[in-house]
Amino acid sequence: MADYIEQFFIIAYSLNAVIASIGYLPQIRKLFLDKTKSENFSIPTWALWTWTTLMTFSYASVVNGDLIFIVVSGTYFIGTITIFGLVLYNRFYKDNNI
Repeated sequence: MADYIEQFFIIAYSLNAVIASIGYLPQIRKLFLDKTKSENFSIPTWALWTWTTLMTFSYASVVNGDLIFIVVSGTYFIGTITIFGLVLYNRFYKDNNI
């Protein structure tokens, strides 16, 4: 019975990478198409989330070594850094007169 429970959680946790990707995509699309400076997005908050996902991914890669943990945390990091980068781009670099 314990093996089935462990397998269930391995599969369920693995699906988090897919679920996270699906969750990040609408926000990334909105930011990409945004014609404003995206001022409703908090830069300190996204910086913090980017940092924490980077640290989780780094821990998974360097210390833990579990492939599923590396993939899932890497997916979270890619999603957060993409959103953070788009917010910074929209705020400071994008031609907002379009």
